[in-house]
Amino acid sequence: MILFGTHGTIEDSARKIICSNFYLGQGRVGTGVYFWRKNEYSVTLAKGWYEFYLKKNKYDKIVNKNFAYIDVKININEENFLDLELPELKDKIANI
Repeated sequence: MILFGTHGTIEDSARKIICSNFYLGQGRVGTGVYFWRKNEYSVTLAKGWYEFYLKKNKYDKIVNKNFAYIDVKININEENFLDLELPELKDKIANI
């Protein structure tokens, strides 16, 4: 399965991600790499996620807190894909 996605973060993390090619490690909400499916809203959604964590002071120890996003092409096994576009999950995400 091939997807196109957008990942939002801060500039310092974006540089590290680009150098490590999305090293899979423990993330803020579990092990994995999280993307918004690429569309006309994906950058806005990625920025919203960034702003959510910025307000929660998750980036306090980082000097450069500027928003950055990375557009990627993803080749993934369907068994490892969580589709956040499913109607039952969309309502929960909208509440965030």
